[in-house]
Amino acid sequence: MKKLFLAFSIIMAAYQSANAQCTPDGSITEPGIYPDTLTNLPPAFETASYGTSIQIRVLTDTTVSQGNVTVTNITINSVIGMPAGFSYVCNPVNCAFPGGGNGCIYLSGNPSAGSAGTYNVTVNATLNGLLFGFIPVSQAFTKTGYKIVIHAKPTPNFSALPTTICKGDSVQFTDASSDLPNSWNWTFTGGSPATSTLQNPKVKYNAGGLKNVTLTVGNPAGSNTLTKTGYITVNALPNATLTLTGNDTLCKNDTALMTANSGASLGYQWFKNSVVIAGATAKTYKTPATGMYKVIVTNANGCFKNSPVQKITMLNVTATISAGGPTTFCAGGSVTLSSTTGAGQTYQWFKGLNALAGQTNPNYVAHTQGSYKCAVTKNGLCSKTSNVIKVTVNCKISDGNVVVMNDFSLHPNPSNENAYLEFSLDEQKQVTVTIYDLTGRSVSEIAGQYYDAGDYQLTLNTSELNNGIYFVKINSGNEKQTLKLNVQH
Repeated sequence: MKKLFLAFSIIMAAYQSANAQCTPDGSITEPGIYPDTLTNLPPAFETASYGTSIQIRVLTDTTVSQGNVTVTNITINSVIGMPAGFSYVCNPVNCAFPGGGNGCIYLSGNPSAGSAGTYNVTVNATLNGLLFGFIPVSQAFTKTGYKIVIHAKPTPNFSALPTTICKGDSVQFTDASSDLPNSWNWTFTGGSPATSTLQNPKVKYNAGGLKNVTLTVGNPAGSNTLTKTGYITVNALPNATLTLTGNDTLCKNDTALMTANSGASLGYQWFKNSVVIAGATAKTYKTPATGMYKVIVTNANGCFKNSPVQKITMLNVTATISAGGPTTFCAGGSVTLSSTTGAGQTYQWFKGLNALAGQTNPNYVAHTQGSYKCAVTKNGLCSKTSNVIKVTVNCKISDGNVVVMNDFSLHPNPSNENAYLEFSLDEQKQVTVTIYDLTGRSVSEIAGQYYDAGDYQLTLNTSELNNGIYFVKINSGNEKQTLKLNVQH
């Protein structure tokens, strides 16, 4: 006999009323019974109306040992094993499905409370046909393997991973309820979101403490609720602060000292530009380098927090001077000395060890002999002194003859509070400096001693002199010079 019962694809109409009747599915052209016993019948639920159909496509002929049989019909004799209160009807109503035709059996009922369980259903039928086309034959058969499973209200259960977290972390919840729930209503104390209807939600916790979780699950039979008290442990984060000692802008050979907050059982890890600094696990960190710094503080629960970022800047100051011409010349000559320039920089020129009053431009015109340098300061913080350029004024012209001399300069002129007399000596000499008024009267003696070879700056206090013209007479060895000084208050 040809195989009568082929693989099934479910064609169901669940939860129809008990008086409903199925409609044969004319699209089924392959002989067999649908659904098959592997796919089986849809589930039922206590107190919820149930209805589903079994579709049948009858074969046209089959073969027995005596020969070929033309199928007249298949007759459904009974359907047994169904839950109490269940019944079936056929279409055709006489439950005789003609050969080559389609039919269906509709199973329906109203499961009562307490009827949950598995019910094995057996279909008893008879195949009727004509052997050799004229001899009536019949063969009874049964179809087993069908089952109707009635479910009670679902039993709620769930799990979470992890159940111990740090503030701001998330937890993945997984439903583990039984009896086919089809609705989920979660409540998360202190969680975000606070409620959810997803089966497996993910929840973030932004406040520390023990957190309750409640799940209500439902199906057509009803619903049940489960609360797990203190199920989620949310540990607090540590404080994470960073205090800088000193300035955030460093000069050469400076360091920045940063200190994290103290606390019991705290651990530290320092970062530069978001990269771990190997070995930097103390509460403090000292650096001489530009960068963006932070510290991660970890507590005994393994929870951590990032400190604010501290920016450290290392200022690089360049100080180099150059001469715009020869640095050796006769009296009356000069050379322009120039410093490297840059944004945010200020300048102070020196002759020897003495600062040249008012000389704060990047360029300086040297008229007198001496050793010159420039101190460059950036952003008012970091300074660097340049290289030294020695200027030599080694001669003066007198009656067409070149005479070696020691040159003296006086500035500012006019003067208010103080004037400065600068000079350089190429050997030890006695130098006397005296101020005279227009009448030739000595009003102040500035110097009268021996000076070693080198650069010097003497201060002439003019604050107590009256306005007017004065003469500064200088004796240096065998050389004498007189400079005019204008005092204006």
